[in-house]
Amino acid sequence: MSVRKRTWKTSKGETKEAWVVDYADQDGKRRLRTFDRQKKAKDFAATPTIEIKDGVHTPESQSVSVSEAAALWTAPPMDLSGQRSPNIAST
Repeated sequence: MSVRKRTWKTSKGETKEAWVVDYADQDGKRRLRTFDRQKKAKDFAATPTIEIKDGVHTPESQSVSVSEAAALWTAPPMDLSGQRSPNIAST
């Protein structure tokens, strides 16, 4: 995992900068997240390090939205074949 400063020039010639957290998730896929402040980048960098070590990290790009999570939560349970079954009583 690395936290580094990135600078670039815009098409108008302005110099811009950002802080990039670059890391590999538990599947080995490279992930990048950009921040406007170094402190925010360093604070964020600590979180995936621990989550990856524990095997529970989910990148934002793969996370479900609140509405998708609600739909999954309220959906009828699945039977053993993987089909949604309205006959199974929820507990």
